[in-house]
Amino acid sequence: MNIDDLTIKQARELAKLFGNVAPEAATRRLPLALGVKLFIRTITAHYTGKVVAVSEEEIEVVDAAWIASDGRFADLLKTGEFDEVEPYPDGMVVRLFRSTFLDQAEWPFDLPRKQK
Repeated sequence: MNIDDLTIKQARELAKLFGNVAPEAATRRLPLALGVKLFIRTITAHYTGKVVAVSEEEIEVVDAAWIASDGRFADLLKTGEFDEVEPYPDGMVVRLFRSTFLDQAEWPFDLPRKQK
């Protein structure tokens, strides 16, 4: 059998044998637990907040803050202290679009609630 002569159906059957991942599974995002505190770095900004809703496209957080300056990143991860913080009002729901995330990490510290 010549591989160039395979039909689409035959190619799909072979792909199943070799553990091919369906396109929808390859793009699936890992779930986020409600109530988890996060530090999120996006393409243009950094945020903190507590997750209250999750969809494939976005997450909603409360007790959020825009982090204007992280300071030294390794120090931040050790201490939880940011150089500059601009908190959203208490209880305001903030939607963040997951397609802009560079990374996210569970935040073990108190969420920053005071402007700094």
